[in-house]
Amino acid sequence: MRPMRILNHSWYAVPAGLGGLFLAAWAMSSSAGTAGDPQRGKIVYEKNCQGCHGRTGAGVGGATPSLVDTARMATKSDADLVDTVTKGRPGTGMPAWGSILNERDRWNVVAYIRTFAVSP
Repeated sequence: MRPMRILNHSWYAVPAGLGGLFLAAWAMSSSAGTAGDPQRGKIVYEKNCQGCHGRTGAGVGGATPSLVDTARMATKSDADLVDTVTKGRPGTGMPAWGSILNERDRWNVVAYIRTFAVSP
């Protein structure tokens, strides 16, 4: 059965008995736990993150953690990174973006920064 996309929700037609009647079942389409789109994430990154993390993710002036360090990035799940983007890192220069970027954009930017990691 194929869902019909309406905004950020999926509607599924479910057989409800004889005569081919259908009952619409509502299923929220949560972006939590889903992969983002790196191409869209690049746009978000360039607008909001590049100033501190640099064009390549290596950081600007040594004040930010490297997003290109494969070993370091391997210790972080996508959910961990989305949480950091959402809540920031208190005591550091990393601001919370949860009230500025929607959840989809936060997942997209994480997908984009995953493209930075290279073997040391």
